[in-house]
Amino acid sequence: MRKIPKANIIKMAKIKGKEHINHKGKFIEKCDIGRNCRCEQFKCNENINKETRVFLFEQFYDMKNKNEQDVRLSGLITLYEIKRRRSRVRNLEAAKPHSAR
Repeated sequence: MRKIPKANIIKMAKIKGKEHINHKGKFIEKCDIGRNCRCEQFKCNENINKETRVFLFEQFYDMKNKNEQDVRLSGLITLYEIKRRRSRVRNLEAAKPHSAR
């Protein structure tokens, strides 16, 4: 029987969200659903109940590899046209250093 390389064991544990010890020897806890984000804009906890969040969380971490996870996430991202562009050049007077007198 062939021995599985340590790097592959760590990679699979990371993809599955399981607890593991990383390459530096640091213990990494398993991924869990976090507490309420208190999001005012989307009201996440009101719109998505706990059972659905648990289901989505488990479904995501049951995917075979990181590529599948990335494809899933990229499919959920919506691109919007930029409404207003702001110049990165500062006001010249505001950018001058202040001198102490």
